[in-house]
Amino acid sequence: MKLFFVSILFSVAAPVLAVSQLPMIEAVDNDLIYLSNGQVIFKDQTESKKDQINYFIPSVPPESNYTPTVLPNQSEAYKLYNLMRSDYLDEAQCTNMAHVWAYEEYKRSGLNSQKIFLFFTKKYIMRYRFGWWFHVSPLVHAKEGKEILQVVMDRRYTSLPLDKKTWTDHFVKTNRQCKEIDKISTFWNNQQSEDCYLMQVSMYYWQPRDIRLRDENGKDKTRFLSGELRQAYEQAFNRQ
Repeated sequence: MKLFFVSILFSVAAPVLAVSQLPMIEAVDNDLIYLSNGQVIFKDQTESKKDQINYFIPSVPPESNYTPTVLPNQSEAYKLYNLMRSDYLDEAQCTNMAHVWAYEEYKRSGLNSQKIFLFFTKKYIMRYRFGWWFHVSPLVHAKEGKEILQVVMDRRYTSLPLDKKTWTDHFVKTNRQCKEIDKISTFWNNQQSEDCYLMQVSMYYWQPRDIRLRDENGKDKTRFLSGELRQAYEQAFNRQ
């Protein structure tokens, strides 16, 4: 059983979405179709075998010069959270909301935030018939005494900023600790050993495809791209 990475428009949503808003098929295996918007499509109703499937992607993450902003205290994170726009559309996708939220705060205050990707493994997806393979939100750093906290800013699915474990518990039914990784091949190559993985990247990364391309070509993403921002605004908020 092999995983194939492809770039094909998934057209089931064609009657209601513009072509620019259609999710791409990110990857395909024997049981699942992985879409760029985070959804998975089950090919049939039969649970896959429990054996380890080796998904290999050449992966050499580059050194990053990106430095996240550190807020003076945690209360500043709460202030930023309350400034995040909440006029998202019902069908807004997490990648697009997160991209707009990160961009607008960067434009407003110059804040260098991060994105935190929560990846759900095939083991977890098949056990719970879970409909998503990833979720993403902005993450900020804030001082609290002598510590620097990492705070997830998920304006849609939580009512306040959260630490990473509390945030993942909102989505992971088992409440298992999600292993933190620095390259996406670790996720694809280890689908049976964990329920979930976490990866932090700079605010410029829009979709998992960006991370895969980074790892494959060794080039870090260092700016927002106007075409991605345009699609993110259009799909998540319908306006800038």
